[in-house]
Amino acid sequence: MSPTGEELVLSAEVQAFVDKHFQPHDAQSFARGADPLLVAIAKARGLTIITQERHTIPEVDGSTGRVKGKPTLTYVAFAFGVRCLSLMSALVEVPPKP
Repeated sequence: MSPTGEELVLSAEVQAFVDKHFQPHDAQSFARGADPLLVAIAKARGLTIITQERHTIPEVDGSTGRVKGKPTLTYVAFAFGVRCLSLMSALVEVPPKP
């Protein structure tokens, strides 16, 4: 299934957020992956992202006003109101049907 027009617009908004808040070299590496589109699709469709990446509170560089380090999927998803869960949490939350 191809992304919708809305999802492509959201993907550009996700990348613009990353470009604004992270160092350029870190933002570029985020853009090369699938994460901007993943966040956009989850946002547009009201989905939860299952990931083993831990959510951390980023540190801001006082001299540049940008976040230190690489953008994480969990932080960017949080910024767009997209929920992230670990696989184990998802399995506990939604038990299998008998």
